[in-house]
Amino acid sequence: MPDLTEWSRSDVVKLGKLLGINFNIEGSGYVSEQSVAANKSLNGITNITVKLK
Repeated sequence: MPDLTEWSRSDVVKLGKLLGINFNIEGSGYVSEQSVAANKSLNGITNITVKLK
């Protein structure tokens, strides 16, 4: 999992399409939190929540 800090909503959506993972996006602005830590494996992960501010 990459570190999504400061990524835009559209960047997160593009990554989700590339990886086949559903991102639940809360808020607006740029990513401030993500439910899967950076550098963690995405094996078996189908949903990730990111918070924007």
